[in-house]
Formats: sequence, structure tokens, C-alpha cells
Amino acid sequence: MDWSVQEVIPAQLAHYLSLPKPDDHKYMRGVLGVISGSANFPGAAVLNIEGAIRSGAGMVRYLGDSVLIKEIVANRPEAVFESGEVDAYLIGSGLSWSSSSKELKSKIDDAMVSEVPVILDADAMQLAQKSRHLQILTPHSGELSKWLTDRNQSVSTSDINQDPFHYLQLAASLIESNILLKGNTTFIASYATKQIIKIEKLPTVLATAGSGDVLAGIIAGLTVQCQPEKEAELVQIAALAVLLHAQAAHKASNGGPIAALDIAISLPKVIRSWLKGDFSQEPFSK
Repeated sequence: MDWSVQEVIPAQLAHYLSLPKPDDHKYMRGVLGVISGSANFPGAAVLNIEGAIRSGAGMVRYLGDSVLIKEIVANRPEAVFESGEVDAYLIGSGLSWSSSSKELKSKIDDAMVSEVPVILDADAMQLAQKSRHLQILTPHSGELSKWLTDRNQSVSTSDINQDPFHYLQLAASLIESNILLKGNTTFIASYATKQIIKIEKLPTVLATAGSGDVLAGIIAGLTVQCQPEKEAELVQIAALAVLLHAQAAHKASNGGPIAALDIAISLPKVIRSWLKGDFSQEPFSK
């Protein structure tokens, strides 16, 4: 089966968004388990949680390094630090697998053998399991280059930038899973359907530290709300997250520079517009 490129149509993704119904409670809105951040990159965990909460997740359980709890509470007091059932895991942003404690590695191992979706960012790509149900990797080209090279595919970052379609198809075929390749043009490969979603002309202001951490949080936040059962649904949710992330960045920028947190702060306003039927906001309105 040959791979094909698919353009994203915002109106076809809007049904994944919703506000709480009168009888809903936090658990019905989805619970996310986050294992991310480290002493060197504490903000990654905070930005993951920001993206998840502001996209509508009912609860976030932070299950990462306990040294970060004080900082997370100072920024997102809604976060819970007690283990329990979750509807998806977000693993890896700002996390170093090689320097993680045995306790943390055990939590990650448990997450990977669970039956809920997993979003694997940054260093957690190496934990990806071949053919694991409902799994998506979210690298930029440098991370994908390292991942492929570690699998005896000597590929440079510039190689990937020059032919992203080829190397994304190669990576998805090797792991038999979904991969989102971040960039000014973002590609999302679905191994199950052999389709690659292409989203072009994303705002250049997204080139700022922590932007990808917010995106991972949005993907994860939408995932726990929608609780997808099929690979194609997870890929569509990821595509929706890319659009919302880009539109939030554009709204926050208003022609000037932004920080990653600005993207998360603008997100609820963008979602509100989608819920009102306005899908084609800047930068996708033309």
C-alpha cells in the first residue's frame, strides 16, 4: 500500500472539541498522567501541564520527578501528585531517560505496558514499542535524526529537512506507529492508514523554547477528553492540536515575539472560537 499526503480540513476536526455537559465531572473530562521534566528542564513539565489543562483536560496527575513538585504547584496548583487511574500518558518532555531514577523508570515502564494512549516526546522516543496500540511520537527533525541513526539509518537533520516525507515514512514503518514531525511545515504520519497529514505555513513565532512542550500537552489534553479507540482518531486529534497551537501562537503574537506560555494562555480563546464554528482563524484563514 502506497503512502499518500492528506491536507487537513479544520471543519472535519471540530467535533473533537466540547465543553463540559451539566452532569460532567472532572474524571469524565479525562485524566492525564504526565511523566516529564527534570532538574535541568523543569519548565517542560509546567508547559506540558499548561497545554493539557488549558485544552480542557479534567485532571492532570504529575507522576514525574518529585523535585519539581514545588515549582509545578507554584504555576499550576490544579495538578495532582497522587498516582491513580489515567486515560492517557504524556512522557518525555525535558526528561533524560539515562539519568532517571529507578523509581521513575518503573513508572514509565508501567505506563508503556498500560492499555491507554501514550504521547512520547523528546527523549522518550526511544521507549516507543513497535506496533503499540494508540502511540504517537512527537519529534523535531533533530530528534528524528538521532532516533533513526540509533536504528542504523544514518540520517542527518538536513537530510530530514530536505525530504521529510521520505524519512517520516521510513520512521513510521520501522516502529509501525504514528509520528508527528514538528516544523514550520508539520507532518503527521499514520502507519495504520499509510497517510501523512501535511500542515503548512505555521507561524514562525513558534520557534521558541518550550513551544513543543505546550503542543505535547495540547495533544495529550485532547486525547484524554476524546479517548480515541482507533489510530486514525489519535492522528486527527494530533492534527487538531497542531492547528489550535498555531492559532494560539498567532493570537498571542499579534505581530510581535512570544514566549511558550503565551501560547497556552491564548488557547482557550481559540477553542472558544472553534466551538462557535469559526475554524479558519489566522494564520489559516486565507
